[in-house]
Amino acid sequence: MDKLADMIDSDNSYIRTRGLTLIAYNAKWDIDNKIDEIIDEYLKHIEDVKPITARQCIKLLPMIAKNKPELKCDIVAALQKADTSILKSR
Repeated sequence: MDKLADMIDSDNSYIRTRGLTLIAYNAKWDIDNKIDEIIDEYLKHIEDVKPITARQCIKLLPMIAKNKPELKCDIVAALQKADTSILKSR
């Protein structure tokens, strides 16, 4: 999980997106609560500079919320305060 967490800080948006995806898909096995420790960093990608990464992050949040219900309030709060205007299509 630590290696996946490092991926979301990459300069490369493809690697960030892969890290976000792999973290979400592994949430159900996170018995050490590693995601709880990095959730703030994860949620910053709701407003990622690359719209595709931001969209993927948002798309994956229900999976995290399902498997980590204690993070639902953090997820909802981040979505409510996010400026998603960069995600609107032309």
